[in-house]
Amino acid sequence: MKWFPLLPALSLFMVATAQAATPIPAEVRTSGFALGTQSYTFRKFSFEDACAKTASVGLKTTELFPGQIISAAFPNEKTGHTSSPEGLAAMKEILKKNGLQAVAYGVVGIPTDEEGARKIFAFAKDLGVRYHRQSRWLEM
Repeated sequence: MKWFPLLPALSLFMVATAQAATPIPAEVRTSGFALGTQSYTFRKFSFEDACAKTASVGLKTTELFPGQIISAAFPNEKTGHTSSPEGLAAMKEILKKNGLQAVAYGVVGIPTDEEGARKIFAFAKDLGVRYHRQSRWLEM
């Protein structure tokens, strides 16, 4: 494989990036760890139901994925950076109601145009997301 010799450098870069990221606050950690769910696990449920299930077992963080129905009140609105302002407000309220912090968002490809990329990062920043998982691989 062409990229195999770059694996150690890529691993070091990933560790350095993770260390440089803003840490997840202590108040949303469980026994010192940021334990939570990836909302894709509950993809057959609404985001509201997924958050309730996560909170019901004492977890305090979640990772959003694009495309989950927000709630029964917003049946045509899905989670993600394409959500309307009302949908975003509903996501924030659902997180708050369940005592959860969205700590990650993905998996999403970052567009090559600046406007498209900024939309993803603005969404993540607005929700307080600290980590973004993207799907675009470097071509070697």
